[in-house]
Amino acid sequence: MPSRWVAWLPPQDDVVALNVDGNFLGNNFVAGFGGLCCDHNNHFLWGFYDCCGHVSILHAEILALLRGLEFC
Repeated sequence: MPSRWVAWLPPQDDVVALNVDGNFLGNNFVAGFGGLCCDHNNHFLWGFYDCCGHVSILHAEILALLRGLEFC
């Protein structure tokens, strides 16, 4: 797979960005998720993570988004 450049652009003034991700932890397919929130100056505001057991990766991604929105 060819490499590609990835960049994070900060949000507009007075807006925060919520970034989330779900993943599998190790080789036992236990899923986890986490996320963080940054302001328009790229300052870290808060973050979170959790384990959600043996679920699909889509389930973990949705839990990450749900938890992040709850914190917002």
